Amino acid sequence: MASVDLNIITGRTGAAHVASEDDAAIWRGLVGNDNVVLFTDNQLALTNNGKQNGVGNLTIAGGVFCIKSGHMGRIGNPKQITYDLPNEGSYRRTLVVIRYTINSTIESMSLLTLQNASANDASSASAAASLSVSTVPSTDYVLYDFVCNSNGIITSTLQTRLTVIDTIPILRAAITNEAAARVAADNTLQTNINTVDGRVTAEATARSNADSTLQSGVNTNAGNITTLQNKVSAKSNVFNISNGRFSLDTEAKQRLNNSALCVFTFSNGATAILNKSGNPGSVTYSDYYTYVVCPASHSNTDCLMTARIRVINAAFESFEIDNIRFYGRWGTSYSVASGSTSELPFSSVRLSFIN
Repeated sequence: MASVDLNIITGRTGAAHVASEDDAAIWRGLVGNDNVVLFTDNQLALTNNGKQNGVGNLTIAGGVFCIKSGHMGRIGNPKQITYDLPNEGSYRRTLVVIRYTINSTIESMSLLTLQNASANDASSASAAASLSVSTVPSTDYVLYDFVCNSNGIITSTLQTRLTVIDTIPILRAAITNEAAARVAADNTLQTNINTVDGRVTAEATARSNADSTLQSGVNTNAGNITTLQNKVSAKSNVFNISNGRFSLDTEAKQRLNNSALCVFTFSNGATAILNKSGNPGSVTYSDYYTYVVCPASHSNTDCLMTARIRVINAAFESFEIDNIRFYGRWGTSYSVASGSTSELPFSSVRLSFIN
């Protein structure tokens, strides 16, 4: 059976066997390929000390960092670093970088500042091209990026380019809290869903009940309409009026005898109703009458006309229009002699019957 030896990093081999690249590989696996600052010491915090002795002065606090190659570095005690100030009234962009250098098998790290030329305004200085260099054998990793004026005052937002990562306990607590928050949010969401479902169900039930009530009302109205239609029967024949009288045919006479009400609709649109309900007892046929009121013309003058419509025989088959009176515009009235019907504003009548 063939075998291949592997590198042991944390075990004993009896000889030196751990290279810096082995350790870097472990850190790349832990933090990825980003440039990060570990959550220890003061995380390389920057303090701007302003203008001192004609130059800008910064303090970088202690901390541990890991660059993309996986190599770790540490600043123990705070480091003072200077940077050149721009001309009076001008601005200058400054980068604070960690420079990683490898010469053959020797590696080193240093802290320094990179700057561009002075600019007349802060926006021009900020828009200048990146000052980071990445030429072999050196690679720069930017910690901070800012624009300052000639007094060493930072006039832009201080941009931090290395991400501070939390410790495992902090991450574990954050994950636990996030999980609990998600569970709580899910429970709240489910409660809201249940509430909405209840409301939807209640609304659906209410709508169903309303629809049932509406349908019941529609059915009732339909029945009422049918009943009314059965009670109302319109006579299609029109009866001509001659000398103020008109007579019914046999069918119309039978309908009148079997109806409670008779509606007269005259050719000019005027209407009148004859109530024939109940047992007349001692009342004779001549006591059945009604009145019509409508616009008319008398002696070529517009006026209002009233007239009586009465039954004139016991068989209820003939009617007469009499007691004709015209009312003028200023309150004057004119009676028409019996039998004088030439000024009636209608010439025919249609009868409708209600049972």
